[in-house]
Amino acid sequence: MTQSAENPKPAEVQTIDPVVAPAETAKQEQSQNDPQQAVEQATDVVTESKAPAQDVAASEQKSEVAEDPVPAPVPDAPAPVDGVKDESVKEDPAAEEAAAETVTEPDPAVDDATNVEEDMTEEAAYLAKIRVSGTEGQKKILAAIELYCERFRPRAPVNGTEGVKWQYEFLLHALKLINSEYDLFKAGWNVLLVFFKENHGRSSVSNTSPISDGPASRFGPYWERGEETWAAYKNIFELLRSTRDPATRKMNVKNIVLERLGPGLITEDGLRNLRRFYQ
Repeated sequence: MTQSAENPKPAEVQTIDPVVAPAETAKQEQSQNDPQQAVEQATDVVTESKAPAQDVAASEQKSEVAEDPVPAPVPDAPAPVDGVKDESVKEDPAAEEAAAETVTEPDPAVDDATNVEEDMTEEAAYLAKIRVSGTEGQKKILAAIELYCERFRPRAPVNGTEGVKWQYEFLLHALKLINSEYDLFKAGWNVLLVFFKENHGRSSVSNTSPISDGPASRFGPYWERGEETWAAYKNIFELLRSTRDPATRKMNVKNIVLERLGPGLITEDGLRNLRRFYQ
């Protein structure tokens, strides 16, 4: 008995549909159906990827510009015209008063302490130290007497008008010092005494100085500021000359009547300063 060959029945293949999110599925289907929209979406992606790079480039360019600003041009000031007053410039009344002051404030002398010579006298070394590290008052009175000596240096051409002006100028500096507080007076008066001891010179013509007896009394006939001020000027110089040496100071001051030094010009406080200093 012949058995017929039976063809095997093919197995059934099950197909599983991919799981796609509803929104993405709809978007994909819409993109497939609309080619133009697909191109626009691709363009948007490229644009978004380039935007950060463009922002960085713009930021760098802005930073470079900020680091190197171009200054605005400054217009040139108009040149002053002779004889025409600039009304835009306001004058300071206080500056006008300072300019009208008759007393010249000398610049404090400055000396380099490293240049002090070893063979200096004790007085010269002291004055060099004052120029460097003295108080403001000490430097001012030292500069005032040095300016006086520079103006009246031997053989310097000085007329009577200039002479009395400079003598009166130093008198004002001395009176201001005498009438100040005692500590300020003492510090400055010591400077003057040391200067007179170092620079007084001698009576001979070859060794004289502007603060010697004769030269300091010049220009009396040209003095027009009253006899009291002229007497005070001469008396203060005489007091400094007579008491410049500490060894003979106590004895020599007895020959000077301090009350008559400068009546009307030296205050009661100034007189007390002198008495206290020479007591």
